[in-house]
Amino acid sequence: MKDLSVGKLFLVVICLVLVTKINDVVRLKNKQPQTKAVTVKDSLQVEKKEEIKQDSTPKKMFNVTGTVYWPVKEQTNSNSLVTADGSVIDLGKLKSGEIRWIAVSRDLLKEFSYGDTVLLESKKNPEINGRWIIHDTMNKRHKMMVDILRPAQNKEIWGVFKDVIIREL
Repeated sequence: MKDLSVGKLFLVVICLVLVTKINDVVRLKNKQPQTKAVTVKDSLQVEKKEEIKQDSTPKKMFNVTGTVYWPVKEQTNSNSLVTADGSVIDLGKLKSGEIRWIAVSRDLLKEFSYGDTVLLESKKNPEINGRWIIHDTMNKRHKMMVDILRPAQNKEIWGVFKDVIIREL
């Protein structure tokens, strides 16, 4: 007998929950305002406004000097094929242009992180324009600089580039 009354009580509770939910749906369908629904709608509108604000914020952009480095001991450390973030340089992919990696000065590493894809732009040196991934760090003596990783002795991109802009994507 006790089991039967507990079962009936359970059914009554389930029915009440269902009736409440059905009433909520009917009210929303008939566009009858309900305090809870309005609150949800208001919070969604606020979230959309915040998303727009985030999208409209200016991206990080810095004028820097660009240089080129090769994965050799004279220009890196004793383990010239491993970058500061632990990535291993595949020389075949580097030579074919499949990887486009840069090192940044330590002051820029405060603005960007390893693994960030950035855009480099230069009017005088368009060969460096495009997307690059930050994988390495330059010596602490350098400020506001990027170092472009190229295959050893590659003269395609070479020199010091004074008009470089680095942008956040």
